Amino acid sequence: GEAGTTDPTSGSIYQFLARWVGFKSFETWIISAEQQDQVVKEPDDPDEGEDFSLTAKMKMVMGVCQTVQNSLDLVASYCERVKNVFNWTIPFLSFMAATALISGTLLLYFVPLRWIFLIWGINKLTVKLRDPTYEENQELLNFLSRVPSDVELSQIIFEMELSNL
Repeated sequence: GEAGTTDPTSGSIYQFLARWVGFKSFETWIISAEQQDQVVKEPDDPDEGEDFSLTAKMKMVMGVCQTVQNSLDLVASYCERVKNVFNWTIPFLSFMAATALISGTLLLYFVPLRWIFLIWGINKLTVKLRDPTYEENQELLNFLSRVPSDVELSQIIFEMELSNL
């Protein structure tokens, strides 16, 4: 076409994606509104017919807020621990993490990913047959629990300063 004219059928991929996301979110909103209209309470529901007082509602909200705050604190603590691993705060643990990352990189370079998934799956499915007393553990979380968070580091530094006085 000529310069300055626009063809309504020609659009960028960004316009397509924006429209697609818009239609999908609208469709999800309509479906969820229809499902809310169809919700029926059980007749033996103990909460039915009860009017909560303002203090009971406030206690419920405060309980939810406390749960959210504790969850965010846990997430922030683990993020700080990961940061401290890469800052070499505890050199031995950081060296172990670097060694594991380099070994994993070499393993992924030389061994096909399909084989790694196959071996991992076979191990996961047969571990109880080989060792009935095996208990599942989270190695990554165990490793991160040994790295101090920023709050723990400040407490350690404060205690060291007090002991030097």
